[in-house]
Amino acid sequence: MYFRLTNKTLTILLAVASIAFVSCKKDRSPGNPGDPGGQTKRISRIEQNGNISASFTYNADGTLKTISTAFTDHTVNFAFSYNAQKKVTEFASDEGYKSKYVYINNVLDRTENYEDGQKISENIFTYENNRIKSNTLFTAFPQGNGNILYKPTYRAVYSYYGNGNVQRVATYTIDPVTDEVEPEFIYMYQQYDGKKNPLAVISDFSQILLYQPIHINNPLLEEMLDGNGTLLESTGHVYTYDAAGYPVTAKSTITPVGGTPTVIDIKYFY
Repeated sequence: MYFRLTNKTLTILLAVASIAFVSCKKDRSPGNPGDPGGQTKRISRIEQNGNISASFTYNADGTLKTISTAFTDHTVNFAFSYNAQKKVTEFASDEGYKSKYVYINNVLDRTENYEDGQKISENIFTYENNRIKSNTLFTAFPQGNGNILYKPTYRAVYSYYGNGNVQRVATYTIDPVTDEVEPEFIYMYQQYDGKKNPLAVISDFSQILLYQPIHINNPLLEEMLDGNGTLLESTGHVYTYDAAGYPVTAKSTITPVGGTPTVIDIKYFY
């Protein structure tokens, strides 16, 4: 795999994964990334197995201000900036990672990703029917004399149901020397509930780093396959909801093929 991840970037990826765990992910068509999807409640924290995994604060206009993600030994904090249209312009972590958002005609075209002030990569997006079709990572390769060549090293390709929920995500690694594309994983989402996803507010954030969009509704059944289509594990989710239709608890059972299931209890606070 040619992510060229440093320990710091890997920490950031793990931090985002801790927020968007159990695939609570939603696509954002090229609208207003700063708007939490028209939802009336704002999530304040998430707990997994009794431990706080993420907490959120908001600006007066409702846009996301900060996210704090908790590890066993430390916390990673993210801060967000916006333009006059309330579109995200960048997010930055307190560990030196930053992504700057570049729009063309008010549609997210790419992000420029930095570590300790040095640009290390770009994410380039394509669209189909006003939905993100692909997210490709272009990694920086120094060529000498201060020249940098950006080459594709990773890609995620998305398919959708008619209502906008994600049906399939296929990921690929790309060899920067030979340009050979190798299938990595396939994520299939078979069933959803008809309720509101509380994590729509982090859609832009998770899209950049996790390569999987936030779902419109909450997934009930999903599968992870290898690049050849062989099933690796399945995950089922059972939710309870409040009177407004927001999940308050989730029990997620992850079952690897031929392995022992793992159950994770999640609580959502607003």
